[in-house]
Amino acid sequence: MQGTASVLRRLDAIKGAITDGIPKAMDEHVKKLASNAQTEYNNFSLYDGANDVTVQVVNDEHEWSIIASGQALLFIEFGTGITYRHDNPIEHPANAPASWSASHKEFLTNPQKLKLFRGYWPIPGETFGEGGYLTNGNPSANIFYELGKEVEFSTTPVVSAEIGKAFK
Repeated sequence: MQGTASVLRRLDAIKGAITDGIPKAMDEHVKKLASNAQTEYNNFSLYDGANDVTVQVVNDEHEWSIIASGQALLFIEFGTGITYRHDNPIEHPANAPASWSASHKEFLTNPQKLKLFRGYWPIPGETFGEGGYLTNGNPSANIFYELGKEVEFSTTPVVSAEIGKAFK
């Protein structure tokens, strides 16, 4: 049979791409995306509180997850305050046209508070008048939302490039 050796080499190359090349390329790609997201969270300077957001990659048998966590995550991702638009398209109670209080489990739209602070509120953990200060919040950062879109559109080219190497 002519060409059998060539076909077997090609099949070995395809197998190698699937078992080794694609997982390695995806691992590098996902880690780069997570690192970029971490940099964006670190550089988000419009949030007045302590920015403790961390982004990590979890790889479970060739299934990658990018996980963001931290007490400031929802405040940065969805924005805070009534003076800013909340334009993050992710469906979540924090993404509403008013400030969501995690401790009160309600939107902070109390008319007396709104009149007293005119859209501002004291920084948590700080006593207003004793070195504390007021904030009016921050716009939605949309970092994780944009990351999700990038993952959706950038994964196929990474896989295709590895498969393409097997056919050269």
